[in-house]
Amino acid sequence: MTAQEVYENIKDSGNYNETTICHLHKPKNIPCCLDPNFNCTNISHTQLLDFDKVTTDYCSAHSKETYSSTDALAYKNNHLLFIEIKGWRQFVLYQLQNKFNQAKIEKQENEYTLNKKLEESILVCKNLIAPNTLPTDENIIYILVIDTDSKRQDAKYQLLQNLNTLAYDSSSIYVTIDKVTDAHLQESVKRPVRKMRVFCQNFDQIFNNL
Repeated sequence: MTAQEVYENIKDSGNYNETTICHLHKPKNIPCCLDPNFNCTNISHTQLLDFDKVTTDYCSAHSKETYSSTDALAYKNNHLLFIEIKGWRQFVLYQLQNKFNQAKIEKQENEYTLNKKLEESILVCKNLIAPNTLPTDENIIYILVIDTDSKRQDAKYQLLQNLNTLAYDSSSIYVTIDKVTDAHLQESVKRPVRKMRVFCQNFDQIFNNL
């Protein structure tokens, strides 16, 4: 099957509606794009499937132990995209009230089982359609979407950083998050697929250029 055929078969398996990363990313149970404290100017419009929902339904229907899955599934050209969304803005805001250092960032990131999520997501896809119909590894892309970026710090969080004494230079917080998340993605995911870390506000642009 092509990536599109895999996507459409999974979509049809439960008559799933498409959504966007903005509506899947819900810090404090509010979609990020609707957060009045964060005026996002680049709301995503790329259509994709809520793969957590697909996985939950599959496990329930087959009395399976709950699998760990990526947040979303999409396709572009003949590439199948597994998308994991992680929020760091709320983490940074909380940590600004405490001592904050690189070790805390690394500890938090290492709690994210990225490799397990990808492997079990692929397993769910195979079980839903057919074991030998998924694109090969070279046609699979694993995308880690985060809501902070070292080049685009929103004013609210920058101000909070400047008003607090941190364990290290405040300007390096987002740089460190970028480096730690990218390193964890590249090193922890064992399958030889293409791996990308993306700032949420750049997601549509990068998706369109794949």
